[in-house]
Amino acid sequence: LETFMMLHAKVKERNDLSRNFKQEKVLSEKAELVAHQDEKGKHTVSLSEERAFADWFNRCLKDDEVCKSKLPIQNPSDIYEKVSDGILFCKLINKAKPGTIDERVLNKDTKSVFKRNENLVLAINSAEAIGCHVVNIRPESIANCRKHLVLGLVWQIIRNHLLGSIDLVHHAELAALLKEWETLEDLQRLSPEELLMRWVNYHLEKSGSDRRIANFRDDIQDSEVYAHLLQQVAPVEQRDAMVPATAILSSADNMKRATQVLQNAEVLDAAAFIQPEDIAKVTEKGKNRERLNLVFIANLFNNYPALEAPEEVEIIEETLEEQTYRNWMNSLGVSPYVNHIYTDLNSGLVLLQLLDILKPGMVDWNKIKRIFDPKKKIFQMQDNCAYVVEYAKEFKLKVANLLSGEDLRKGEKNQTLGLSFQMMRAYTFKLLSMLRGDGDGKPIDDKDIIAWANQKLEAAGKTSKISGFRDPQISSAKPVIDLVDAIVPKSVDYSLVTGVKE
Repeated sequence: LETFMMLHAKVKERNDLSRNFKQEKVLSEKAELVAHQDEKGKHTVSLSEERAFADWFNRCLKDDEVCKSKLPIQNPSDIYEKVSDGILFCKLINKAKPGTIDERVLNKDTKSVFKRNENLVLAINSAEAIGCHVVNIRPESIANCRKHLVLGLVWQIIRNHLLGSIDLVHHAELAALLKEWETLEDLQRLSPEELLMRWVNYHLEKSGSDRRIANFRDDIQDSEVYAHLLQQVAPVEQRDAMVPATAILSSADNMKRATQVLQNAEVLDAAAFIQPEDIAKVTEKGKNRERLNLVFIANLFNNYPALEAPEEVEIIEETLEEQTYRNWMNSLGVSPYVNHIYTDLNSGLVLLQLLDILKPGMVDWNKIKRIFDPKKKIFQMQDNCAYVVEYAKEFKLKVANLLSGEDLRKGEKNQTLGLSFQMMRAYTFKLLSMLRGDGDGKPIDDKDIIAWANQKLEAAGKTSKISGFRDPQISSAKPVIDLVDAIVPKSVDYSLVTGVKE
């Protein structure tokens, strides 16, 4: 089987190259966006992103013993082959969210196509669990080097890694960015991107510069912002090794400025993701360099926030329940991205998208306001939330105390969590109904799942049995472990499971 797959891939690659040689040649001459074709059609990938992401693998995992045989990635185009067995993906996910994957189950010897596939399934499921949008990404997508899908997933994991911790819980010092009229709740409502912009502008003001940014594109192209920012956040003892901001800005050549900016970033070991052209030519059409500058700034912030937290700042941490619902929503590709469940749902747009996923065509988008008038924003958001309540009732979601759209618009905790749970539950049951083997189309409920689980456990000779989803035995994970092994015999290595014998 492995020999066949290898030969198939080689023949397919040769046919694709001969068919698209002229197009590849034209695009490669542009040295930025390269087209590739697979069975799904033509796609383009960014050479800047290839280079940036390969460099990030090298930086992030350079000390990992398991990854030493794969790193460093010298040629950026080799990134697809390097990640094709799933190991680098799994390692990068654990960097983004430590503890997501128990690395004892990771197959280090990936000579077998089946072992590689197991790693890729683990990576994709884990990426989804931390909120990455993995629809249409399958193990074979990565194994067969579907470039745009591979880069898309790597980008999501890197974004999760660098921007996922830019909040008051992980960085209480962000409270220093509060305006006089604001509360901590106002600051928590801001997305990581908005917080980064505010952080950059804070340091620009401290440096005495009149410049401010409103994006990670046009506003940073001349390097003036970077010149002041790096000098401002750098530790005092390292500033003597850096090119002064005044010297950088004495040149009118944007490429020269950008080169010196990155020399300063190298002094701080923070020159990740971008090259001089990614700064000086960030606005070039079709280059997609804006998000590389975003993660460059995010990485700089994570290493050198240069803020002092006000005393006695009380931060309410996100609960596991809130995080679960938020990651589930993001994994479905909703827009805008959900950073804070109580503030990012109050426009109704994300909830309406979820309802439309539950029952395609249910939502009449002609009635929904997607762009808000600042003077009417509250009323327009409340109208959207009223439609959420209306559609939720039509779909027969049981949400206690959800009487009006105002509860959602205000971010009332109980009502927001209750609706989120009902939606996730309905989505899960919808998937199970689609996968049901008897094809009778009957809805599935809790009793069906419990009965199925116990039947599987009994048929496999397992001693575990559960009475319901509140059964205290579930907390030991033994019934779940036994169920996995019952579905796929010998898939569980019981020697790795504490306090559980086969």
